[in-house]
Amino acid sequence: MSGSSKFFFILSGIVSIILGIFLLLNPVINLIAFAWLFSIIFFVSAVSSIINYFTLSSELRSGWYLISGIINALFGIYLIFGGIYSIGEAFKK
Repeated sequence: MSGSSKFFFILSGIVSIILGIFLLLNPVINLIAFAWLFSIIFFVSAVSSIINYFTLSSELRSGWYLISGIINALFGIYLIFGGIYSIGEAFKK
């Protein structure tokens, strides 16, 4: 291992330990971060489904596939802009 890669390996380990301690001390932030991550992945998957619908040949296209992608995209948008805030509000005292 070269000197610079060893430095970044040690630096990433230290950052991971500090981040892990921070997340253990602040579980609400951890929950909100996972909710954001879930909603963004949900939305990207929906957009991928919609794009995939238009790239398929006409014999393999199904209207249900497109409808499913649109509904998932709408749900992802709801989670990104509206649903996440309700998670944060649920843990306020």
